Amino acid sequence: MKKESLWLISILVVGLSLTAIILAAGSKSTSTTEVRNTLASSGNSELTVAPDKAELYLKIETLEDTAADSRNANAEITDDVIKTLKKKGVSADDIETSRFDLYKKEIWNRNTNLMDFQGYQLTHVLKVTTEKLDNVGSLIDTAVDAGANGIERVSYGLTKDKEKEVRSEALVKASELAEEKAETLAASLKVRLISIATVTESSFYYSPYEYYPKAMAEVDEAVAGSSVQPQNVDISATVNIVYEIK
Repeated sequence: MKKESLWLISILVVGLSLTAIILAAGSKSTSTTEVRNTLASSGNSELTVAPDKAELYLKIETLEDTAADSRNANAEITDDVIKTLKKKGVSADDIETSRFDLYKKEIWNRNTNLMDFQGYQLTHVLKVTTEKLDNVGSLIDTAVDAGANGIERVSYGLTKDKEKEVRSEALVKASELAEEKAETLAASLKVRLISIATVTESSFYYSPYEYYPKAMAEVDEAVAGSSVQPQNVDISATVNIVYEIK
């Protein structure tokens, strides 16, 4: 009986010890858990700025009986266009290939119900970048005179330096709007803003202005130097701020 009693007492002591450890851990966990009252606010800013960069997409198309002939004819015209643009002050680094497509061109013949072979068409699109917006029309005219027979589009946007500048401006404005909104909410809820818990930028966006000339057959009239006018681009930014409140 004594051995059994000692055995039962030992089990009871171990059980009570484990219970005490569990309760102590739970108490510690509860005491270190901090519940914070917060208020979240967001600000969205929109700016309109003048572009300081233009990208011209100049099309050179050739159609010949063989792929090799179309390639050679296209290469000759492309070389003339590039040389002429360089003479106008465009750097070689600002001229690059945007698209290069070669395919067998065929047209459906309703009379014979067959495809009529037209030749091999090669389309080479050069992207020309310039920060001299006043020269856009002149560069297009120069390229057309040198053999370019199409203008895909002209894209007006921002250089990296300009984008960095307006990004900072837009984020500052968005932050100020988020702060003003938080202060208004706090006042209406009769709480006090203590400190900023988190700040996140959820978006920054701008879309270049795209100019599309008329049909290729009307390119000489559509891209006269004085007719290409840049338009402003829209900038937007959103900032989210979470405040601790009391």
